[in-house]
Amino acid sequence: MKTQNLLILFILIANCAIAQYYTEVEDVDKLKKYETYLMNKPPQQYEKIEVVGVAPVSKSIKMISYSSEDGKHQALVNAAREDLFLIANYSIIAENEVPQVVLDKIETEYTNREPVNYFAVAEPSASNYFAVDLMKDKEIKRAHFDELGRKKQNPY
Repeated sequence: MKTQNLLILFILIANCAIAQYYTEVEDVDKLKKYETYLMNKPPQQYEKIEVVGVAPVSKSIKMISYSSEDGKHQALVNAAREDLFLIANYSIIAENEVPQVVLDKIETEYTNREPVNYFAVAEPSASNYFAVDLMKDKEIKRAHFDELGRKKQNPY
């Protein structure tokens, strides 16, 4: 009897694991390009945003590019969840909004790369910091820095 129950339990667990592996996950791909959505903006406010694009960063992470009244933004989300678990939110800012120590660090460490975009980055579980897109030969690399110019690990 115990052996039969263990066998049934094993078959149920194996079926659940296989079903999860082969079940198609529908998540950020539901967002359509150039459609307007309402985004929750605490406290109890909503902001109209227009999705510009959704691009994969890795197997489990996607970048949603969107524009709002505040400007252009990118949201880094977990792609395997329907509730769009936010990893980091990037807001495009002007070069003069970036601390001088960060600009100096970029200038000294990335002499052969051209800064393209500057971002203020907010993570739900960390303090805000800055990022910059650096281009060399049409290849863009994103570097992250804290307010003191120290390099930070990419959130992805």
